[in-house]
Amino acid sequence: MNHLVNCHSNRMEVQLEFEEPFSGVIFADQAYNDSSCRWEGQLSSKLNFTIPVSTKDGLSACEATLEQVFLNEYN
Repeated sequence: MNHLVNCHSNRMEVQLEFEEPFSGVIFADQAYNDSSCRWEGQLSSKLNFTIPVSTKDGLSACEATLEQVFLNEYN
């Protein structure tokens, strides 16, 4: 599976590419019952979706948060 995630201040845009058509369900941890936090595969090898991180009133959505991480690696 290949994936690409683009993070924004209020959402994460996710692109998934599967080796075979996908017909399962992807959901944010602890948020299966919230339809805005659950995405279903439609027998396609690609699935694009947006995970809301905060709502317009500043409340958290899908129990997801963005964290800025600084990684410094030495060779």
